[in-house]
Order: sequence, then structure tokens, then C-alpha cells
Amino acid sequence: MRQTDSTAILQADDSISIALAEQSAQFCESLYAGNEPANGFIWQKERPIHGTSGWIFGALIILLALISLYLNNQKFKIKDIFMSLFDMRALDRVFRENNLRPRSLMPMTGIYLASLSILAVYTLQHNESLSFATKDWTTCLTILGALIVYIFVKNYLIRFFCTLFDDNNASFLYISNSYLFYFVGGLVTIPVLLLLFYSPIASSTIFNILLIFIATTFILRIIRGMQLILTNSKSSKLYLFYYLCIFEIVPILVVLKTIIS
Repeated sequence: MRQTDSTAILQADDSISIALAEQSAQFCESLYAGNEPANGFIWQKERPIHGTSGWIFGALIILLALISLYLNNQKFKIKDIFMSLFDMRALDRVFRENNLRPRSLMPMTGIYLASLSILAVYTLQHNESLSFATKDWTTCLTILGALIVYIFVKNYLIRFFCTLFDDNNASFLYISNSYLFYFVGGLVTIPVLLLLFYSPIASSTIFNILLIFIATTFILRIIRGMQLILTNSKSSKLYLFYYLCIFEIVPILVVLKTIIS
């Protein structure tokens, strides 16, 4: 009889413990229940890494070395080059006293055009809305070739029309002024590109400043060229003004229209 009572007591205890376990399971919450995401677990997206290709670094180093080699072989002063952009006396001093000719400025023109090509490819690589077949060194060479052809054709047409108007002095001043602005552009753009691509302080602000510098030098070059034409031309200044607008402004508008569309 005692065994039966003890068995009943054990069974009663087991039923009570099972009931308590079931009841506690209903009200038990996970320690991490409040930290669960609303829509389930979401993988964190990888941060985009904006780098540059190895050929860009090599090209910039070569261009920087060419600038150093070019400046070491020239006798003019850099200060005179900057002053000649706005001062007629400094312009005469650069071309007469230093015996400088537009052809001697062509290497810096090529360096400046190369820097613009590298900047264009870098912009294409980091702008998904601009879809091109390739965005590597072949694209850079294509853009560089197009810019060289454009400069050559533009200068030839300016010389041709100034020859028709018997005004070679105006064409010489205008083309020389363009080369001087290209010289300053190459001298500034290459170091800034190195700072933009490989410096820890590189940011979109430096990129925007560089674009503003390029646009400002373009506008100042046009204004300075028009001033030289209007003050030194002996023929019809109105026709020359129209021709210069066609050679300088219309191609830029065509390129911008092509990129936007």
C-alpha cells in the first residue's frame, strides 16, 4: 500500500513538473527577440572601391617626368608664362626676348591633352550612366588622338582664314595664346591628378576643383584670344569673331550634346 502511495506521489510530481514546464515554455522569450530585424536578416552590401588602373599611374609618372625634362631644357621663366596670359608686355617678352615659338610649346600641349584624356577615362570608369565599350588605355589613346586632330585642324583653319584676310599676325597671337594656356593647364593638371588618384586626402571636392580649373582656363583662353584678335587684327574683326566662335565653341557644344543624349 505504501508502494502504491509513493508511486502515485511520484506520478503526481511528474505531472506537476510537466505542466509547469509547458507553462514556462509558453511565456519564455529569447534573449535576442528584441534585436531581430523586421524583415529578416539582410546581408550588408559591400562598399564600392574606387581605384585606378595601373596604367594610369604609369602614364602620370611618365607625363610628370616629361614635364621635368622639358622645363630643364628651356630657358624661359615660369613666371613669365603665367604673366603672359594677361599681360601683353609679358607675352612679347616670352616670344621675343626668350625666342620662344609656338612649336616649342607643343610638347606641353600634348601633355595637357594627355591629362585631359586620362581624366575623361577616369570619369567614364566611375560613372555608370555613361556606357562605353571599353574604359581602358585604348579609350584614352582614342580620346587623345581625337583631341590632337581637333587642335591641328582648328589651328590650320585659323591660319587659313587669317591668310585669306592677310592677317597672319593675329593668327600667330591667337594660336600662341592657346599654347600658353595649354602649357599652364598641363603644368597644373598632372600634379592635381596624382593628388586626386593616389593621395589620402583625395575627395570629390578636388575632382570638382579640377573640373572648374579646366573650364575656367578654357573660358579665359577664349576671352584672351578674342581680345588679341580684336586689338591686333587689321581686317574685318566681325568675320574673324564668327570664325573663332565656330572653331572653338561649336565643337564643345557638339561634344556636350553627344554625351548628354
